[in-house]
Order: sequence, then C-alpha cells, then structure tokens
Amino acid sequence: MAFMAAAAPYLMAAGGVISSAMSVGEGIGAKKIADRNAQALEYDAQARLAAGRIEAEDHRKMIRSLLSSQQTNFSASGLTGRNALDVMADTAAEGELDAQRILYNAETDATRLKNQAMLEKWQGKQRRTAGWIKGATGMLATGAGVGKMIT
Repeated sequence: MAFMAAAAPYLMAAGGVISSAMSVGEGIGAKKIADRNAQALEYDAQARLAAGRIEAEDHRKMIRSLLSSQQTNFSASGLTGRNALDVMADTAAEGELDAQRILYNAETDATRLKNQAMLEKWQGKQRRTAGWIKGATGMLATGAGVGKMIT
C-alpha cells in the first residue's frame, strides 16, 4: 500500500503529460486537416474559374454560329440593310452579355471557395493554438495536483 501512495504522484504526472501531449497532437492534426481542406477548396476555385472561361468561350462560339446563320437566312430571304444589322447587333450584344455573366458567376463562385479556404486555414490555426493551450493548462493542473500530493 505504501508503494501505491509513493507512486501516485508519478502516475498522476505521467497521466498529465500523456494527456497534454494528446491535446497538442489533436491540435496539430486538426491544423493539418484544415490545411488539406483549404488546398482542396483552392483547387476547386481554380477549376471553377477554368470551367467558367471554357463555358464563356463555348457560348461565344455558339453566338458566332448563330450570327452566321442569321446572316445566311437574311441574305436568302432578301432582308438586308438596317433591320438585319440591328437584329445581328442585338444578338451579338446579348450573347456577349451572357458570356460576361457566365464569367462573373464563375469568378463569384471561385471567390467564395477561396474565402472558404482562408476560413479553413484560420480555423486550423485556432485549433492548433487551442491544442497547445489545452496541453499547457493540463500540465499546469497536473503540476498543481502532484504538488498537493507531495506536500
């Protein structure tokens, strides 16, 4: 029984050290996970921008094809002059406006993803800091407990 009483402070100290190390490890692990999540979000943002550019260019190609068809149809029907040019100009303007909307939406989505990535990184840093604080607090509590047992 005397051995257990003598060993109790050491066992308590060992438990406190292990608990503190686990807290620090959890914080570091959470930071690594957050960094990986942030990187994935940044890749998603880049992919969304690229997809938006491709979609806008595809839309522009479709508008050029539509304008060509309009020109052919107008020529075949004998419609020329101001009316035909007005229709084609409106088609071109509306098509470009749509392409700009596509790009704007892609940029908005990419910005949202980048903001999520920044938030994820910040949260990871906070979790890491919390792990260190929890570990330090655990060590201080363990030290106080061992000190009470010894005195």
